[in-house]
Amino acid sequence: CQPGAIGLQLAGLGITDDRLASLTTTWRAALAAGEAVWPSRFVVDIRDNKITDKGLADFLAFLCEVGAQPEELLLIGNPLEEPHSLRDLLSHERSGLDKNGGKLWRVDISAGQFTCSCFWKFLETCAYMRPRPPLRLGLLRGELGELRLPLEFAEKNHSFVVHRSGLQMGSPVPSETVRLGINADLELVCTKPYEPPEEKGLTAWQ
Repeated sequence: CQPGAIGLQLAGLGITDDRLASLTTTWRAALAAGEAVWPSRFVVDIRDNKITDKGLADFLAFLCEVGAQPEELLLIGNPLEEPHSLRDLLSHERSGLDKNGGKLWRVDISAGQFTCSCFWKFLETCAYMRPRPPLRLGLLRGELGELRLPLEFAEKNHSFVVHRSGLQMGSPVPSETVRLGINADLELVCTKPYEPPEEKGLTAWQ
C-alpha cells in the first residue's frame, strides 16, 4: 500500500510539549519504515496549543534531522517567549529558507511570543540569509508592540529593509506574483487569531 502523508494540521488540539514529542517519535519511525511521507504542500499548523520554547526547539530539530521541507510555520497561540530555535530552522540547508534550497517562506507569530533580544537575533538571521523574495512574517493583528524598537533600529542603523504593505488590519496581503518581486530583508503582514472550525450538526430530515 502507498505510504500515508503525515498530518500537521494540529491547531487548537491542546497539544503539550510531551504530546508533540510523542508524535515526532511516531513520525520518525513511520518515515524510517517507509510507511509515511511528508505532504506535498507542507504547512505546519500548530496554532493555539500549549507548546513552549523547549517543545518547539525539539520539534524543529526533528524537522531538520529528517530533512523535512516545511513551507509555512504557524505558531500563534502558544506560550512561546524566546523561540531561538527559529533561527536554526531558517538557516538550515534543507529545512530552512529557499536561500539554501529549503522551501520555508512564511512564519506566523505574535509580538508577545518574542522578546526584543530574541527578535533581534531573528532579524540578524534574515539579514545574513537575505532570501529573495524575503521571509513573510505574519504578525497577529499586525501588532509589533515592543518589537518595533529593534526593528526600527535595524532599519536605521543597519540598512535592514522591511516591506510593510500588508501589515495594517484590513490591508490586502501582497499576492504571490507581487511577493516574488519584493526586494527586502523581511516582509511583514497582518494575520488573524486561530478560529476553530464550526461544528456541523445534523440537518433537518428531508
